Parts: sequence; structure tokens; C-alpha cells
Amino acid sequence: MSKESITLPDILRVLGDRPYPLKENVREYLQELEERKVKEDEKKETDEKAAAANTPLENEPPTEVNAEESQKTEEEAINKDAKLESK
Repeated sequence: MSKESITLPDILRVLGDRPYPLKENVREYLQELEERKVKEDEKKETDEKAAAANTPLENEPPTEVNAEESQKTEEEAINKDAKLESK
């Protein structure tokens, strides 16, 4: 058994159409339930895709920064600024 309880939409899916039509307010209620389920499924799918897209970034190990390369890059930037100011 996959569910502990069943709802009116579950019963209608199993039994099919009733021999007499449902009241308008019951049909509206069932339609609202279906629309909510579709929205929840779409949101869940979107959230799962977003989580899957973010997962690799969170699990990547931190990159090591070479101190010498960082120092050279800073010195080059300072030199460029000094050359521009002297012009």
C-alpha cells in the first residue's frame, strides 16, 4: 500500500465517472486541488533542478592560491597604475 489515506480525487480516479454529476462546488474544489498539485509539482521540480545546479559548486574543494603568483599580479597592477599616472 503506497498511501495511508485516500482522498476524494483518488476515489474518483479509481471508480471513474459517477452515474450522476457532481455538484458545482465539489467540481470546483476538485479542480482547485488538481491545480494546486500541478503547481506544487512544478515548484518541486524547479527546486530540484536548482539544487542540482548548485550542488557541484558547493561540493568543489577550495582552490589553492599561489602566493607568488598573487604577489606578481598585484605588483603588475600597481606598475600599470603608476605608468598611467605618469602619462
